[in-house]
Amino acid sequence: MYKFTGFTEKANSALNSAISVAESMGHTYVGSEHLLAGLLHSDSSVACLALNARGIGSEDVENLLRSTIGVGTPTVLLPDDFTPRLKYIIELAIAAARSMGHSYTGTEHLLMSLIKEGSNCAVNIIGKLGVSASDVLSDTLKAVNGEDW
Repeated sequence: MYKFTGFTEKANSALNSAISVAESMGHTYVGSEHLLAGLLHSDSSVACLALNARGIGSEDVENLLRSTIGVGTPTVLLPDDFTPRLKYIIELAIAAARSMGHSYTGTEHLLMSLIKEGSNCAVNIIGKLGVSASDVLSDTLKAVNGEDW
């Protein structure tokens, strides 16, 4: 398990789960779609709860990954195998956390940045599941601000 400095335990778990999902599907990279799946493996995290509240579960996402991207021979991947877009999303998450005055980067920051970046596979998957990414973003922002959603 990799330790990502400055991230909460749940965010670390989500990033490591993203790597594991990509490895188990035999993909040669870790992208936004894998991060989406990883966030859903981080039970009780803000991101997981926001996605689940809109009816998005890990099984649905992983089934879509299998059917759209395919499955290969399981591989071994590293954080170096993050796509440039995923690295950018992570940078956005760190910046978002700082701009909110948070001393940590959590799953909520990862999910918000994933959605705000906009032109990635994860946002397409959310849409294919019949959910508005902007609704998920709104729910996540409400949770961060302590509002009911």
